[in-house]
Amino acid sequence: MISPVDELEDISAWERGKELRSIINTQGWEILCDTLKAYADKAVEDLLRIPAGDNDRVLAAHAAASAAAQIVRNFKEDVETAVQNSYRIPESLKPIVALGQQ
Repeated sequence: MISPVDELEDISAWERGKELRSIINTQGWEILCDTLKAYADKAVEDLLRIPAGDNDRVLAAHAAASAAAQIVRNFKEDVETAVQNSYRIPESLKPIVALGQQ
């Protein structure tokens, strides 16, 4: 049995995913993803400009570049997952949806 809190989280995630469906196939979505990727690319460029012997700066820039790339990757994956999950109606809503289809 699913807890009421988990049930509410499932419904909320389903609703968010449904909302995201309307934007992921737009030019705006592409611009947003390109902008995020540009931040990660800039962090990598900054890292590559640091002289190899400058260990402190290299470590800090590497951490920043790695984090930026991971954020972009996680963001896209989370949105894609939310959209995929939005096609599955939460169990608690299935009876309600079935009533609406009668």
